[in-house]
Amino acid sequence: MKPIIGVTPDFNAGDREDMGGREPTYFLRARYLRAIEELGGVPLILPLTGDRALQRHLLRDLDGLLLTGSGPDLPPSLYGERQRFRYRVMNHQRYEFELGMARLASNAGLPTLGICGGMQAINVALGGSLVQGRPLGWSIRFRSPREACCAASWDKPGFA
Repeated sequence: MKPIIGVTPDFNAGDREDMGGREPTYFLRARYLRAIEELGGVPLILPLTGDRALQRHLLRDLDGLLLTGSGPDLPPSLYGERQRFRYRVMNHQRYEFELGMARLASNAGLPTLGICGGMQAINVALGGSLVQGRPLGWSIRFRSPREACCAASWDKPGFA
């Protein structure tokens, strides 16, 4: 049986013309899904629901969880700070879902991977804090090549 990996999408609540217009829209980089497929998994894009019972139900059907990155940041109030710089803050539906799923996955011992903002969400969900340091206009000067990859395999018994 192939492992089912839940993947969190990005979200436009309908307030960003540059991200799907006025209709609420989920979106996700296809490379996340391709990577899971290439490693023998079945990617499942998760709906950003605030319903805790539905979150627990979704989690029961997963063999792993991938929290993807996002351009906007988590609100500093989530880790006990005030916002010190001007920057875009992640949509509340997304961060509430990701933080809830990260906590549930941790409690259930579900293998979880966070990429960029997803790793930050795991950290905050489990009681950590972040360093604010990316005001608007600031950019990353170095990025790994898109082709950079590593060999991976599922090491849980029963994963093909």
